[in-house]
Amino acid sequence: MLLGSHGEPSWRFGSDYRSQLLCYPLWVREVEGIAVPAGGLVPGPLNGVPESGRRADPALAGPWRAWWCSAVRQHFELPDEEIVLDPDADGQLLGPDFGAVPAPLRESARRLWGQAFWDWHSSGRREAVRRSAGRGPVGEVVAEVEAEIGRRADPFELSVCFLDVADREIRRAGPRAFLVPEALEPTPAYRHWLHGVVRALA
Repeated sequence: MLLGSHGEPSWRFGSDYRSQLLCYPLWVREVEGIAVPAGGLVPGPLNGVPESGRRADPALAGPWRAWWCSAVRQHFELPDEEIVLDPDADGQLLGPDFGAVPAPLRESARRLWGQAFWDWHSSGRREAVRRSAGRGPVGEVVAEVEAEIGRRADPFELSVCFLDVADREIRRAGPRAFLVPEALEPTPAYRHWLHGVVRALA
């Protein structure tokens, strides 16, 4: 639990942009043409991924959903648990633990892990972090809620992962964990949503 300036329990907000653990299953879905539409925990398609024209076997939808749900759990509960690092390559990412990918998708996951994904992920993530620097409204929203309720907010933890996806729906990944489209972050709609979540937790 995060402590405030006087040692009292306080709130904690964790945010991440384009988690590699989450973006890679989405990338494979787009490039391989796996037909899993947005809905529930599954977001819309990634932005900026070239159209491949491929259409995968519909039977891959189930394994892909299982992979996606596993990746979401890993991101919010055990960050980077299934990402392999080369200790002799200055922290270069070698890829997911392909053995943990459902068997019907393992060949695709190995084949597509390469420069095209790295370039898309690294350039977009840098730009997203740059745009968001110093702009986060969380502290202001907590102060607004505290003014409304007339006391300090109760200690809470909230975790958000921003994804560059072509929809505008915020998806609950856990009791206090959410997937948020990047395009929503600078909008009044996101701030309104965040206010409601903080108010409920405070």
